[in-house]
Amino acid sequence: MHAYEYIVGRDGRIVAIIVLEPSRDFAEVLDLSGGRYSADLRALIRSVDPSVAVAVRSARATQRATSA
Repeated sequence: MHAYEYIVGRDGRIVAIIVLEPSRDFAEVLDLSGGRYSADLRALIRSVDPSVAVAVRSARATQRATSA
Protein backbone atom coordinates (compact mmCIF):
# COMPACT_ATOMS: atom_id res chain seq x y z
CA MET A 1 0.00 0.00 0.00
CA HIS A 2 1.39 3.33 -1.05
CA ALA A 3 0.34 6.91 -0.48
CA TYR A 4 1.35 10.00 -2.40
CA GLU A 5 1.68 13.46 -0.91
CA TYR A 6 1.41 16.65 -2.93
CA ILE A 7 2.08 20.20 -1.83
CA VAL A 8 -0.16 22.63 -3.72
CA GLY A 9 0.95 26.20 -4.27
CA ARG A 10 -0.81 29.25 -5.66
CA ASP A 11 0.49 32.81 -6.01
CA GLY A 12 3.70 31.97 -4.15
CA ARG A 13 1.95 30.38 -1.16
CA ILE A 14 1.29 26.83 -0.06
CA VAL A 15 -2.51 26.46 -0.07
CA ALA A 16 -2.99 22.72 0.54
CA ILE A 17 -1.41 19.37 1.14
CA ILE A 18 -3.04 16.40 -0.58
CA VAL A 19 -2.53 12.79 0.48
CA LEU A 20 -3.71 10.22 -2.07
CA GLU A 21 -4.20 6.58 -1.12
CA PRO A 22 -5.07 4.79 -4.39
CA SER A 23 -5.43 1.36 -2.75
CA ARG A 24 -8.25 2.77 -0.58
CA ASP A 25 -9.76 5.07 -3.26
CA PHE A 26 -9.26 7.89 -0.78
CA ALA A 27 -7.82 11.40 -0.85
CA GLU A 28 -7.39 13.77 2.06
CA VAL A 29 -6.90 17.49 1.54
CA LEU A 30 -5.43 19.60 4.32
CA ASP A 31 -6.68 23.06 3.42
CA LEU A 32 -4.25 25.82 4.37
CA SER A 33 -6.13 28.55 2.48
CA GLY A 34 -9.05 29.07 4.82
CA GLY A 35 -11.41 27.27 2.44
CA ARG A 36 -10.63 29.39 -0.59
CA TYR A 37 -9.56 26.47 -2.83
CA SER A 38 -11.30 23.48 -1.18
CA ALA A 39 -14.05 23.08 -3.76
CA ASP A 40 -11.62 23.49 -6.66
CA LEU A 41 -9.24 20.88 -5.26
CA ARG A 42 -12.08 18.42 -4.57
CA ALA A 43 -13.38 18.88 -8.14
CA LEU A 44 -9.90 18.47 -9.60
CA ILE A 45 -9.31 15.19 -7.75
CA ARG A 46 -12.75 13.88 -8.76
CA SER A 47 -12.11 14.83 -12.40
CA VAL A 48 -9.17 12.42 -12.41
CA ASP A 49 -11.04 9.62 -10.60
CA PRO A 50 -14.77 10.09 -9.86
CA SER A 51 -14.86 7.05 -7.55
CA VAL A 52 -12.35 8.44 -5.03
CA ALA A 53 -13.65 9.62 -1.66
CA VAL A 54 -12.31 13.07 -0.82
CA ALA A 55 -12.07 14.39 2.74
CA VAL A 56 -11.18 18.04 3.30
CA ARG A 57 -9.82 19.22 6.64
CA SER A 58 -9.12 22.78 7.58
CA ALA A 59 -5.67 23.52 8.99
CA ARG A 60 -7.26 26.04 11.34
CA ALA A 61 -9.48 23.38 12.91
CA THR A 62 -6.47 21.07 13.23
CA GLN A 63 -4.41 23.80 14.91
CA ARG A 64 -7.21 24.51 17.38
CA ALA A 65 -7.56 20.82 18.24
CA THR A 66 -3.84 20.31 18.86
CA SER A 67 -3.36 23.48 20.89
CA ALA A 68 -6.30 22.82 23.22
